[in-house]
Parts: sequence; structure tokens; C-alpha cells
Amino acid sequence: MRRGFTLLEITVVLAILAIAAGAIVIRSHVSLRKAQIRDTVEEICDFDRLTRVQARQQDVALQMVYDLTAGTLTRQDSDQRACGRQLLLPEGQKIQKLILWTRRYATAAWRSL
Repeated sequence: MRRGFTLLEITVVLAILAIAAGAIVIRSHVSLRKAQIRDTVEEICDFDRLTRVQARQQDVALQMVYDLTAGTLTRQDSDQRACGRQLLLPEGQKIQKLILWTRRYATAAWRSL
């Protein structure tokens, strides 16, 4: 009568578990990247809304300047001086294409580095 498992059986089970764990890690990484991109887009939209509110409250013209190479977003007044804080894109994210609509919406195409 046989008791226990052979080394081959244990190795096969461990290999199957390792493959399953790898698939789970890859899926969770993709989900995490999508969540980070969604958060960044929300930050940019909030930055845009706050710029519009400040411009209305102060009755001045403000512009948002996107520096695509540095990955920054800055508010500037009509004299090209920075107003308020600067928004930095998270590490590994870059704005690849920016499409602005005339209404209240902005869309960006993202590429993870």
C-alpha cells in the first residue's frame, strides 16, 4: 500500500500553481496600470476645472501649459508667469496625444513607458 506523493507529483502540482500565480500577477498588474491612468486623467480634469474656476473668480485670463517632454502641466497668467502649483505626471506615464474639445471635455491618449 502506497503512502504519500512522489517527488514528480509534487513537482507537477507546484509547476501548475506557479503558472496560475503568474497569470494572476500579470492580470493584476494590467488592472493596476489602468487604474493609475484613470487617476491621472481625473487629476488633469480637476486641474482644468480649478483653472477655470480661478480664472472666473479672479477675472483674469489663465492658460494651461502642457510640457509633453517634461510631463508637467502648469497654469500661467497673461504675462507667462506660473500661477499655483504644477501637476506632474506619475513615473512611467506620458501624454502621447492631447485632444481638446470646445466644450468642457478633454481627452488624452496614454502610453505607459
